[in-house]
Amino acid sequence: MVISHQSNQKKSNLPRTFRAFESIGYRFLWMSSLSTNISRYMQLILLMWLVLELKHSPFLVALVGFFGMAPMFLFGLLGGIMADRWSKQRLLMITAGLGVLVSITMWLVLVFASVQFWHAYLVILMSGVGFAIDLPARRFLIHDLLGRIESTNGFAFDSVALSASRMIGPALAGGLIAFAGV
Repeated sequence: MVISHQSNQKKSNLPRTFRAFESIGYRFLWMSSLSTNISRYMQLILLMWLVLELKHSPFLVALVGFFGMAPMFLFGLLGGIMADRWSKQRLLMITAGLGVLVSITMWLVLVFASVQFWHAYLVILMSGVGFAIDLPARRFLIHDLLGRIESTNGFAFDSVALSASRMIGPALAGGLIAFAGV
């Protein structure tokens, strides 16, 4: 089921700046974007810290960031094609499920103390592949939810969520490392 912009918008007293939030579908998508990206940046910091603790090598720590962003370069176009042809909501559910599965697997590896530094690369690579598919699907869905005229407002707030998550995620990860360790 695709939620269209015509079926879920109603008149409100929101200023034009916040008009995208009149759509309940967009509000859910925005909160999903914020929480997903916060967890993504928390994961990035935690994995970088893990590699630093295990190897004490700045180069190997930098590779975590490389493996996190390389999939966007390699699979970004494929993610756009997939979002154009397939159900955006299904793609978002698949990428979210992939992220949860990868995170639980890494958690189990950490709990059973069998972690190797290269596990961080696999985890962040899979997370990066998910992000390369998630981002275009999310952007297409914003357009579907808000329509051509209001989608610019929706894209702007999606960028706000992404920027906010880049600040909140590492801060939460740092607190988590200080409180509980990697």
